[in-house]
Amino acid sequence: MAGRWVRRAGGPARGRSVLRTLVTAVIGTAGGLLGVVSGLPAGALLGSMAFVGVYNVVSDGKAQLIPVVRDGARILTGTTVGSLATAALLASLGAYLPWVLGATLLIIGVGLACGWLFTRLTGIDRATAMLAYSPGGLPEMSALAEEMGARTEVVVGIQVVRKLTALSAVITVIAVFGLS
Repeated sequence: MAGRWVRRAGGPARGRSVLRTLVTAVIGTAGGLLGVVSGLPAGALLGSMAFVGVYNVVSDGKAQLIPVVRDGARILTGTTVGSLATAALLASLGAYLPWVLGATLLIIGVGLACGWLFTRLTGIDRATAMLAYSPGGLPEMSALAEEMGARTEVVVGIQVVRKLTALSAVITVIAVFGLS
C-alpha cells in the first residue's frame, strides 16, 4: 500500500491524473454541499455521490482520484464511523444484542443467497456477486472489490441501486407514517 503513495516521475499522464482528481473533488464537494443545504437525508454522501456519478457517466469515465486521495477519503470515512462509537452506544446495544445479531445473520444470509443466485444466473464470478449483494456499506464493499480483484463497477452499481432503493423506501415510510 505504501508503494502506491511513493512519488513517481511526473509527466503529462500524472498531470492529467492530478487535474482529474481536483475536478472530481470539486464536483463531489459541490454535490455534497448542495445535498446538505437542500436538507436531503444523508445529503453530503448522496449529493457528492450523485454529482460525481453523473459527471463520470457524461464524461465517459473521467472522474478519478489518485490513490493517496482515495485512501485518505477512506480513512476519513472510517474515522467518521469510528467516532460514533461511544460507551453509551455499546451499553444500549447490550439490551438489543439478540435482535441485532439475529437481524444481522438474516441480512447476511439473504445477501449470500442473492449473490449465489446472481452467480448462477449470470455466470459472474463469486467474489463480485458476494460483494455486490453483501449488506456492508458501499465504501467498504467497493474498497474490498478493488483489493480482491473483483469487478468493482458491478459491485458499485448494485450497491448504489440497493442503497438508493433502501434510503428512498425508508424515507418514504417514515414520511407517510409520520415516524420522525
